[in-house]
Amino acid sequence: MLNVDQLFDHLPQDVPAPPPFTVGDITLDNPGRFMTAHEVKQASRNQTICDLGLIETELDLERASNAINHIMHLYPFLSYGVKFDQEKKWMRYVPQPVQTYNLCLDEQKLTSFEDIGNHIACASLVLNSQKLSHWSLHQVQIPQVPQVKLALSIKIYHSLIDGASVMTILKKFNELYSSASIPSTPKPLQLTNYRSVMSCDPSCAPNNNPLSRRAMNFSKMSGQFKEENQFGSKLKFLDQIGLNCNYYKEEDICRVKGVQYSFSLYAVYITQLVGYMFFNKDIKENEEFTGMAVDLRRNVDFLKRGRYPELDLDVILGQAAAPIPLIAKANPKTTTLEIAQQFQKQFEAYKLTDEAAFMQIAQNEIGPAVFKLNLDGSLLCSNVGKMDLGEGPLQQMIGFSSAYHVWDRPICYPANAFHRGQYGIFVLEWDFKLFDKEHQKINNEIFLDINKAIIQKGAENVSIQDVIQLYEAKWLK
Repeated sequence: MLNVDQLFDHLPQDVPAPPPFTVGDITLDNPGRFMTAHEVKQASRNQTICDLGLIETELDLERASNAINHIMHLYPFLSYGVKFDQEKKWMRYVPQPVQTYNLCLDEQKLTSFEDIGNHIACASLVLNSQKLSHWSLHQVQIPQVPQVKLALSIKIYHSLIDGASVMTILKKFNELYSSASIPSTPKPLQLTNYRSVMSCDPSCAPNNNPLSRRAMNFSKMSGQFKEENQFGSKLKFLDQIGLNCNYYKEEDICRVKGVQYSFSLYAVYITQLVGYMFFNKDIKENEEFTGMAVDLRRNVDFLKRGRYPELDLDVILGQAAAPIPLIAKANPKTTTLEIAQQFQKQFEAYKLTDEAAFMQIAQNEIGPAVFKLNLDGSLLCSNVGKMDLGEGPLQQMIGFSSAYHVWDRPICYPANAFHRGQYGIFVLEWDFKLFDKEHQKINNEIFLDINKAIIQKGAENVSIQDVIQLYEAKWLK
């Protein structure tokens, strides 16, 4: 069986843009629906999600298996495959018999944060054209977090759902595992996903049905799709990059006063990133740099008030989180507080209960900035540490998505995923092999030094110039 990325390599290079579809070809109740152009892009670029639920106690494997099998019946598209439709010359989902899981301990033990990074980075290796999701259970023996004994891993192709929906699945697992009894074959809540049905531009409308209208519009994205000739997995090099998993105790991380916690984290990372770039002469001495962060927020409220009131977005999986881009300008004199305040001010400009206003800001203000500003070395951060898993064996979720945002030209951002919970803060980031192990260690020390300085002196008294001096003192020794 071919991995999905290999399957897309076998598409002929002269495949045209998506063919015209009739109403009903792409609907939320058609398990064998055609993929949207956006989903084909995601699949051909090998974008996956892998999340670990951390567990302190021993797990009843039979009960855990029953909970997983219940979830697979609730959302049968998690068992789907994908194939190339010869008649339409396009990709479509293929319903499969619902997988039956008999959970057992995987041979792979996670004994270090490096093991966690490697496990998540290799998520795509177990997903293939006939299996777009996978569960596994691993022993965990990491000295820095001795409470954690097990990790329940779920790997999913990113075209099916997003990270917020994985949280919904893991929360459902907790609920089922803790319940008195688990029904074996419940009625499905949802036959197919709606993730990219919602991500299409509604301007081209074959009819007045909002779901069909958004599902049917392929034209805007597919033109670029054809021109870029990206039916093959052009970013396979990501498979060789790997992930770094860094862990910090809560007390070692500063909190910039007056801003949300995630913006505080982002501001410290941008301070360090820009400081390094000035130190490394990536930015000229007097040049202004623009740093970018992206915060993920659940978009359920404004979707219910908007064009999708008929969807129960508390149980339906899909695009349940909206990426909120934030931009901050910086030079050597800029302080961490000023960066954090720029993020906070920009975030407050978004009207998160009004979908149209939200999209207008994202498209009109952020999109053009990507083309005009110095963003090449910028940072994309995804904060999923606020997610609630409810009561059950899973205590904290950590994970990563290999997805990256594609504008009119491909831009791959280094992505840092922050996970804050009862065990501390886990930060996952691409390992681009820019530094050897020793310099990675120094880079991490400088991050902690910045946090310590902010705790002692306040974010208003720590500037990018201070970070440049830290690199000058430590990097070249």
